[in-house]
Amino acid sequence: MRFFSLGMVVWLAVALSVPPRAAAQKATGRVEPLRGYTIMAGALGRAPKDAKDMWSNTVAAHLSFIEKARINLVVVELPYGISKRYPKSARVASFIRRLKKKSVQVWVIYPHVLAQTFDLPRQVDGDGKRVEWKVCFNRKKTQDWLVDNGKRIVEAYAPDGLLLFGLFHKGGSCHCDSCKKDKDARSGKSMERFFLRFSKELHEVQPKINLGTTGFWARPSRKALGAVDIVSPVVGIFRPGYAKAGRVKKELTGLRSRYKGKLLVPYVKLFLASQTDSKTEDVLAAAREGLRYGDGFFFWGYNPGHQYLRQDYDHEKIESALLGLAKNKRK
Repeated sequence: MRFFSLGMVVWLAVALSVPPRAAAQKATGRVEPLRGYTIMAGALGRAPKDAKDMWSNTVAAHLSFIEKARINLVVVELPYGISKRYPKSARVASFIRRLKKKSVQVWVIYPHVLAQTFDLPRQVDGDGKRVEWKVCFNRKKTQDWLVDNGKRIVEAYAPDGLLLFGLFHKGGSCHCDSCKKDKDARSGKSMERFFLRFSKELHEVQPKINLGTTGFWARPSRKALGAVDIVSPVVGIFRPGYAKAGRVKKELTGLRSRYKGKLLVPYVKLFLASQTDSKTEDVLAAAREGLRYGDGFFFWGYNPGHQYLRQDYDHEKIESALLGLAKNKRK
């Protein structure tokens, strides 16, 4: 009895020969490493007033940087302080359309802390204290809110990717009465069911949307992990030499082995050099590590050419280096 046809044998041979990175790129439609940065939606379109106005910048300034540095990924972070009209913004929608015409990938970060604006259950720590900035993801009310607003984001902006920020609710991390009584909350199964539901309902709105998270619950099952396209670990380079010391490499190589076949794009958290000890070379070293050991990178806390913050980083050097990385992209 023949269990395998010749065609099936060939298919298996090809499938097994595809490296994880190639499989991830094929699954997400990418053919080159991603080089990007984050833009704060609430500060888009206005010129910065002074050095304290760290996030503001004009659309023209962003588009100029994107073109000169050959940026191919822009991650739009939705505002933390929101109104009931959220997330619709004509300015952001227009900006995203302009980026897509330039063949720039657009992802949206959907921070869980947005839920602080609404009356949603919070996590409770081991001492029984309510943690205002952490939402309890195991509660149905929270999960319904995240799914409903996720669909509204996709309908409003049609992004290529959507990232849930800070989905780090591990089993046993919340000690509210509901979580203490629910064994699925303690084991992490509740979070897995949520992400599977989140994936199903958002794909019904936009079938080709790529979904990801900047954090994970404890050891997701194979089934739950199958709903994830993008893994974006948060890498903070607040001190000089972080990337040079090999810490970024170590983190990414560990995640690569754990999340094979996923698009691994680190969320490189810079803040600003005036707030940290990081230098221009630290920014560039983190970018190179992301390209070498992951599928790219995107900066958080970098505002290109900010006229009041030019002393923080050498913008011309960063722009030139990113252009060089684009020209020498991995084959």
